[in-house]
Amino acid sequence: MAEDGSLQTVQDGETEPGWQRLSSGAVTNILTEAKRRRKKTFLSIISFDADITDAIISDTEKRQRLINEIITVVKDHDFDGVDVDFEYFPGDDNLADFGSQFNQFLQELKAALKKPNKAAVLSVDIYPKALIYGWPYQLPELGKIADQIIIMAYDYTQSSADNTGPVAPIKSQNEKEMSIVQTMKAALTQIDKTKLILGIPLYGYEWRVVSEAPRSQTYWGSGEMASYARVKELIKEKNLTVNWDEVAYSPWLTYREGWQIKQIYFEDLKSLSGKIELAQQLDLQGIAFWALGYEGNHREIWDLLKKKL
Repeated sequence: MAEDGSLQTVQDGETEPGWQRLSSGAVTNILTEAKRRRKKTFLSIISFDADITDAIISDTEKRQRLINEIITVVKDHDFDGVDVDFEYFPGDDNLADFGSQFNQFLQELKAALKKPNKAAVLSVDIYPKALIYGWPYQLPELGKIADQIIIMAYDYTQSSADNTGPVAPIKSQNEKEMSIVQTMKAALTQIDKTKLILGIPLYGYEWRVVSEAPRSQTYWGSGEMASYARVKELIKEKNLTVNWDEVAYSPWLTYREGWQIKQIYFEDLKSLSGKIELAQQLDLQGIAFWALGYEGNHREIWDLLKKKL
């Protein structure tokens, strides 16, 4: 998105990557096949810039411009709904109004989306910290507006962390560490469970570390995303031993590359299965993956889903 409320189609003098993919033949074929199979498709609108988000949702004219452009794309590509992924929020001076302004934007978008198609779906992505602390969103009202809410139950340990750790721990070792269970307890006190979808990662993080011990101290700036496919191939290539964190319900491994020590916390079939079972136990609306394609050619994830669901 641009600060004036228009969708960003150009980035650094070139076509913005998401816009380019949307216009590609490959995506067109995917959308056509999805329709043939009667599967719903959503347009994802993202903003990771707090200043731009604030500038748009706090201004009536800019909100309307963004909504109009979103609806145009939805119609042009025959999407069944819109997924809103605004992950960052303004500075402390503006937080008092953020929740109400964001909900106002969602309410107006929902009205415009459902005007031509009452069955259209408004989906919203929420990160764990916002659910646990109930801030800066006004979650009970947001839960009434949105048709579904995807809980992004990952990045509990981030690539920039001082110490390695599980990306999506089901439980935590102490009260200071957030976990999926803690997140879900908070979510269920604020939002109807029939609207909740548990977002599950198909990735982990790989760091350069100071020792082979679990949750080792990292070298600053060394963290990189490690997809499900990459980790599977690395384990096979180097014949690596996989360790298990029973509390977090997360696999991890350490290996050496020359004089460097590398450590990865990731997801495997066992950890994914645990998250799927948790969603079932809580009777949630479903699960989501971030991101499709990270599994590569490893089809066992889909076999797991067929078995579990």
